[in-house]
Amino acid sequence: MTGAPASRWLLILGAGASMAPPSRLPSFAELFAGVLESIGWRPLDGRWCRPGYPSFAEPDIPAEVLFGTLRRFGVDFAGEVAAALRSIEPNAVHDVAARVLAHGGAVWTTNIDLGVEAASCEQPRRAGRAVPARGGHGAGAGVLPPLSSAGPGTLVKFHGTAEDPGTLAFTDAELLAPLADDVIRHLVGTAARDRRDIRIPRRRRRPLPAA
Repeated sequence: MTGAPASRWLLILGAGASMAPPSRLPSFAELFAGVLESIGWRPLDGRWCRPGYPSFAEPDIPAEVLFGTLRRFGVDFAGEVAAALRSIEPNAVHDVAARVLAHGGAVWTTNIDLGVEAASCEQPRRAGRAVPARGGHGAGAGVLPPLSSAGPGTLVKFHGTAEDPGTLAFTDAELLAPLADDVIRHLVGTAARDRRDIRIPRRRRRPLPAA
């Protein structure tokens, strides 16, 4: 790592960061199949089937659209997604992110896994956006402080964290809901001020929540 000191870095991580070895978290297709099978769906003749629900073909649609559809069907899948991504062996990208945080830099991610936390010597400061309460879970339930608390050395997890399924954002309405003006001003004017933006994009690009 050269150039600006790590304390001035703003590292932005996407899903591809956690697919590299030794982490090898599943791709969306693999995660999708595992989640559906764990909640009773089975592949049959090129379609996914479960008694009492309409069958559907292997989808080539964004993850948030698929999860939004399952939500409308009343399928509880958040716990299974969280369980699939909760255990992880950190890779080199997570190690870099942990070092940036340790030196007072900032890391923003749409990932919900715990790769950066696992690579850190101590639990890093974290912040996340609240999602509407559902399934008995509060909006964050205290696991992630609000985005307004983000500052130097903070890991910002825009889509929640795998420790608590109640924090996870899945649907387009949750992912693309605009941030409050005061949160935008804080993130851009304080958490990201005078920082060098270094991106590690996901393999299928998707923007951060609308700001």
